[in-house]
Amino acid sequence: MNMDESAAGLSPFLSIALTFLSIALSVMLLIAMSYLWSTRKQDRDEMKVLSANMKQLSKKVKELDAVINNEKVVPKVDTVPSAEPFGIPIEQPKTVTDKKIIQPWAAFLEDYNHIAESMAVPGQLRACENFVKENNLKILVYSGHMKFIDSSNVETSRFWAWQIEGGNKYAVVPNPMITYDEELHSQAGMKETFASNYNNGSYKRYLVKLPAILSYTDENGWQLSEPGVIELR
Repeated sequence: MNMDESAAGLSPFLSIALTFLSIALSVMLLIAMSYLWSTRKQDRDEMKVLSANMKQLSKKVKELDAVINNEKVVPKVDTVPSAEPFGIPIEQPKTVTDKKIIQPWAAFLEDYNHIAESMAVPGQLRACENFVKENNLKILVYSGHMKFIDSSNVETSRFWAWQIEGGNKYAVVPNPMITYDEELHSQAGMKETFASNYNNGSYKRYLVKLPAILSYTDENGWQLSEPGVIELR
């Protein structure tokens, strides 16, 4: 028995009610189907957006990973220097030849120290005069205020200057005949010209370890360039 035959046996009011109910159910079914369809479509759209975002994020991660890998520098084994514990190189240090620098005034200074050592021997004045002449030395005295002037007397001079070849520089030593005392130290220019072991008293023997260096020009005269070092005995 179909719906129409069942409705024919019902009252008109009930039949109308059933008809409206059937229509309402149909409408509700259509609405439900439409909702489900739209919801499914929305879900699909959201899934597409999410999938696209995930792909983009994955691409960014790969790019960042590539940058990090490029920044890492992994040294090759053959380029890493070998070292023993505590950072001491295994390989032997290179041999460096220590060449002693010979100063141009070295021979002159050796001869001077030899004659200064023999001042106790008779005839020292003659020996010193010969030494000054043979080495063509300039003989000087101190005039104060860091000024030096030429002297004409070997015995009373205070400084002997040997010209360094090829310039206006002179290697300067004290007159070994002069007793080194407080007056010579304080007033004759010795403390300005030489560093020494002087400590009051008087000393009769000199050992020059390093000559003073003076320069000479016609315009400025004698000028101290570098002080020397002497040992008094």
